[in-house]
Amino acid sequence: MRRNAGDHHSELNGHSHRCGGPHHSERMVGKGALLDASVADNVRFFRDVSDDAVRSALHEAHVLEEVERLPTGIDYRVGERGSRLSGGQRQRICIARALVGSPELLVLDEPTSALDDHSERAVRATIENLRGTVTVIIAAHRSQTLAMCDRVLEIVDGTVRTRRDSHCT
Repeated sequence: MRRNAGDHHSELNGHSHRCGGPHHSERMVGKGALLDASVADNVRFFRDVSDDAVRSALHEAHVLEEVERLPTGIDYRVGERGSRLSGGQRQRICIARALVGSPELLVLDEPTSALDDHSERAVRATIENLRGTVTVIIAAHRSQTLAMCDRVLEIVDGTVRTRRDSHCT
């Protein structure tokens, strides 16, 4: 992958792609990929971000109170792949990582899969609180996750269509 400085485009396999810039920001959150580093460094993810901005993103992701209860707070080392945290904490820290960049678009892949009830509720609350501030695209199968969506699309036989039986809010 080659990034062209200043023009917010990258080239991957010979194809040009628009990257995050001042008027366009896109982040992908997957299955909680964390570095063996502090909570703060995982949210910063190699960007120049203040502790206040880290705390704000953690608050927005509904995980700040839990992080502050850790022995060293945002400086707590999470372990390899976040092994010292719960699955829900890992997922919400990854969401905070995306939110610290003030994205316009957030893409989440199965954000509530394999979480306990408490963590799933916290992740759903985080997503619901983003309504009206960030466009969120969610790839999900769980009906509780889909229930919070404004519109549910499904792919059937290679065609994208609006799901008619959804109970969207």
